[in-house]
Amino acid sequence: MIVDPWRRAVETRLKRRLGKGTALLARPYLDSLAEAERGTPEEEALLFASLFELAHKPVQNSGLVHLSRSGGGQGLIEIVHPDMPFLLASVSMALAGLGIEVSRVAHPVMKVRRDAKGQLKG
Repeated sequence: MIVDPWRRAVETRLKRRLGKGTALLARPYLDSLAEAERGTPEEEALLFASLFELAHKPVQNSGLVHLSRSGGGQGLIEIVHPDMPFLLASVSMALAGLGIEVSRVAHPVMKVRRDAKGQLKG
C-alpha cells in the first residue's frame, strides 16, 4: 500500500493536536480535497481541528455555522449540519448572490451519532 506523504504529515499533526483517533476521523475531510486544493499539512490540520471542535458542540435539530477570517483576509465558513439536500448548493448560491467568490470547498460527509441533548457520541 502506497502512503501519501502529504496525508501522513497532516495525520501526524492531527494526532499531536487532537489525539490518536482523530486521524481516522479526518479521512472523509482529507478525501474530499482535490490534490490541487490541498494546503500545507499544517494548514489542513488547523482547518480540520477547527471543524472537529465545532462538531463537538451540541446540535439539536439544526446546525452550527462558524465564520472566521485568516490573517491574510480570507474568510472561512464552517457548517456542521444534519444531512440536508442542496445545503452546499444553497450556501454557494447565497454567497455568489452577495458577490463573494468561493475559492475552495471541502465537503466531507461524516456519519455521526448524537445523544438526545445533541452531544457528539461517535
